[in-house]
Amino acid sequence: MQRFIKATLACLVLVGFLAAGEYTGLVTAVTKDTVTVLVKKKGEKKAEEKVLKHKGPKILKGKDELKVEDVTKAIEESKGKVKGVAAKLTTEGEGDAEIVVKIEVGGGKKKKDN
Repeated sequence: MQRFIKATLACLVLVGFLAAGEYTGLVTAVTKDTVTVLVKKKGEKKAEEKVLKHKGPKILKGKDELKVEDVTKAIEESKGKVKGVAAKLTTEGEGDAEIVVKIEVGGGKKKKDN
């Protein structure tokens, strides 16, 4: 009986890890309840746009915690063909129930000292 309980508990923990997903891409918009990100799969030239729901995710840039307004401002100030910021999004759930719980904003390329 004890072996069965341990095996069941191990399976539940494993399923919890499988339910979490990660997306790396270009965040193009953040609203009060959604995040729009362009995700490029390996080997493909065109990025796919995903709109994911959130409920106040933890937003980090390095060790600093940011607010949604900070990310929106960074998107507006970005340069390039597509306005956005590089980020890694961590989600929980699957399909329509997928919710962003953490956004790690990239620092971009550092300037070299000459």
